[in-house]
Amino acid sequence: MTRTIRPTAIRATGIKIDPDRRGFALFLAREAAERTVRDVTAFPRIAVTASRQTDHRTFQLKGAVRAVREGRPEEQSICDDYVARFSGLVEVVGMPRTSSGPGLRA
Repeated sequence: MTRTIRPTAIRATGIKIDPDRRGFALFLAREAAERTVRDVTAFPRIAVTASRQTDHRTFQLKGAVRAVREGRPEEQSICDDYVARFSGLVEVVGMPRTSSGPGLRA
């Protein structure tokens, strides 16, 4: 029996690129990430797309998931900074800051 795999979409709350640029850590809000964590644990491939709202500059990263882990306390500032920057960009394109919503809590 062939298993059908459906893509999972979730908004990350931060990203940290490894110093050697060969990998990255992607941070997800725990409340929203259950399905994504389950999916990448079962099928450890990932594609991450990022886009800047002000000019639509976009990039995509693809690769293999090496590990799934809880965020570390010292990484919280990465998420806090991302959520603040994202909220500011949302406001620039005419949406209220609150439209970033609770799903972006780090």
